[in-house]
Amino acid sequence: MAEYVVPLLVFAPTLALVRRFGYRVPARMATGLVVTMIALIPLGEASVVTYLRGIFGDLSITSVVLLLYWASTHVKQTRINASQNLIACSVVGVTGVWFYPTATGLGPFDPYALGYEPLLLSGIAATLCLASIWIRWYLTATCILAALIVYQLQGLPSHNLWDYLIDPLLVVFSLGYVGVKIWRRYRETPRSA
Repeated sequence: MAEYVVPLLVFAPTLALVRRFGYRVPARMATGLVVTMIALIPLGEASVVTYLRGIFGDLSITSVVLLLYWASTHVKQTRINASQNLIACSVVGVTGVWFYPTATGLGPFDPYALGYEPLLLSGIAATLCLASIWIRWYLTATCILAALIVYQLQGLPSHNLWDYLIDPLLVVFSLGYVGVKIWRRYRETPRSA
C-alpha cells in the first residue's frame, strides 16, 4: 500500500500551486493528474515518485489522510478552523521533537518500543480519537482512527504503530507551519517606539 500513496506528495502540492493561479476546479484536477502521471514516468532507473519515497520513506497514515484532505481543499473550497490547525501541528511537532531523539537512544526511555506492543499506545490513541470527536475535531479523529484501522490491517510494511501515526516529513511540516504562524504573528504585532 505504501508505494501507492507517495504520488500524493506530487498531486496535493500541484493542486495547491495551480489554485494560486486562479484555475477552475476541472483545470486544477487535470493539471494535478497530468503532473502526477509525469512524475510516475521512469527517469533512468526510477521515477520522481520513487525518488521521493526513497528520500522520505513511507508516509504515515496520518500524512496520507492530511494530504488527501489538503488536496480536497483545493478542489472544493473548505477549510478547518485555523486554531485547530495550529494546535494539531503544535502537538505533532512537539511529539516529533520529543519522539525522534529519544527513539534513537538520546534518553533513558525508548517510546518507539511501545509501538511494537501497542496496547498502551492504542489505548492512548483511541482516547485521543474519542476526545477529538467530542470537541468536534473530526479531521484529527479521522487521522487517528484511520491509522489504528490500517495498523490492524497491517497496511504498511512496518509492524510498529508509531509508523502509522507519525513520520519525519509530517513533523517537519508541522514545525514549519507553527514557525510560519509564529513569525506572521510576530511581524503583525505593533512595535512601541
